[in-house]
Amino acid sequence: MGLDVGTQGSKAVVYDPAGGQVVSRGAASYDLLPRDNSSTAEQLPAQWAEGATAALLQALSGLDDRTAVRGLAVS
Repeated sequence: MGLDVGTQGSKAVVYDPAGGQVVSRGAASYDLLPRDNSSTAEQLPAQWAEGATAALLQALSGLDDRTAVRGLAVS
């Protein structure tokens, strides 16, 4: 399973190494906080955690057997 936490959202993917296929995906987006100065942007760290959790749960919901997941790579 892979998880990418980026500035626009989090994405999760479950890959079957035996079959060489992606078997499930999940994604969640989050917004920037409104700012008066358009040259800066901020986000709440809690949104990253919530987005990562949502993406992982969505990807896991597409599996018949969650116990088959043997590892997690995070970027």
